Amino acid sequence: FHRTKKELDKYIVVRYTDAMIYRATIYRNLSERRKSFLAENIALTESTYYILLALYRPQHGYGIMQQTEQLSGGRVRLAAGTLYGALNSLCEKGWIRLLPVESGSRKKEYQLTPEGLQVLKHELARLQQLVANGESILQEELS
Repeated sequence: FHRTKKELDKYIVVRYTDAMIYRATIYRNLSERRKSFLAENIALTESTYYILLALYRPQHGYGIMQQTEQLSGGRVRLAAGTLYGALNSLCEKGWIRLLPVESGSRKKEYQLTPEGLQVLKHELARLQQLVANGESILQEELS
């Protein structure tokens, strides 16, 4: 049974969106203390990391897609549906917020919240520790 690339892409987006909705529903029902614990101890996906990083300065969806692709060296390319599903999830978690929309404008701009900045800082520290551990063990191989 063969599927076209378009059919596979659509399937992947639907499955990803379903997973994000499920995770957001569970997350909404957690206590603030538990949310804080998760924010400090969760490993972000590469896409989520780059979305949060791109939102260090407020931007709209297309700008997020462009900056994410640029920062990742082209490894992370977000489709619009995937991006907006992730943005909704991040808004529900309180890691980003939707900025007020100017009248007559259709562009939605998002911004990192203080909680989102903390999550991003924790992830950066986690990644730095991973690299340091790898370098210390593979130092001979890396020379």
